Amino acid sequence: RVGVGGEGGGKGGVGGRRQVGERDGLGNRRAGARRRLRTERVTTGDRVGVLKRRAARLSRRGDSRKALVALRQMVALGGQARHWVRLGDALRRARKHPEALHALKQGLFLHEREGHAARAATVARLILAVDPCCSAASKCLDRAARN
Repeated sequence: RVGVGGEGGGKGGVGGRRQVGERDGLGNRRAGARRRLRTERVTTGDRVGVLKRRAARLSRRGDSRKALVALRQMVALGGQARHWVRLGDALRRARKHPEALHALKQGLFLHEREGHAARAATVARLILAVDPCCSAASKCLDRAARN
């Protein structure tokens, strides 16, 4: 729906922007007032946070399929080690072991590259719970034991 003066209306907006309508002090939309919209820039970090909360909520509700979709989107946006590990753990709980191993190994690699040995060791234990023969996880735990 297009508003007055060519401003976009409805949810979502265009170009990664969300639109906020005018409200009174109680949070209700002002009746009879012209609807003026302002846009706020939505950053990638905001989107990742929204997807993280959505995945947690869906997981609590027992909807693992939709939670996995949100986690995959989060990995696509952020791609940080903790995102990969969160996706891998959710896939492991959903018994999708080949995909879980791929995501956990990616998280392990990124944690090691960033120098987070303790986190990498924790991810290695998760990997070994899924695949006891994984050499990369075994080597990571050996390095952690030596240090």
